[in-house]
Amino acid sequence: MASLSYGYVKGERLFISLPIKSGETFAAGDLVSLDTNGYLQQANSGDKVIGVAFDPCASAPSADGAASAQVDVSEASVYLYPPGSGSLTQAMVGKTCDVSGAQAIDITAASDNCILIQAVDLVANLAHITIKRQPAGVV
Repeated sequence: MASLSYGYVKGERLFISLPIKSGETFAAGDLVSLDTNGYLQQANSGDKVIGVAFDPCASAPSADGAASAQVDVSEASVYLYPPGSGSLTQAMVGKTCDVSGAQAIDITAASDNCILIQAVDLVANLAHITIKRQPAGVV
């Protein structure tokens, strides 16, 4: 279940409907990515985030694309998430990092660089982030 402490803060949202991967479930507010076949899944460490789920998927579809969900894919939307481990520092503002899971960022990795840290709350150890999509070519 999504935490009410994390998620959307501000900014212009851009929603698109994406087909969901078979067997996948996620909560509204979860960071999401696409599997190798282009189906929506909950983001895990090492994934390149496509956006943030607006619609939850509580009941896993039995086949790829049998259900779809609205996803905020705007790079102008600001979201609030904690690091998966470690403590944020002011020096991290303006830098990129990876995703650590459905509701966490990985401040110890910067290979995918799909998360941009816009601001930090050092007391709560929370980051205001935007998604920086890193699309690959079709060939």
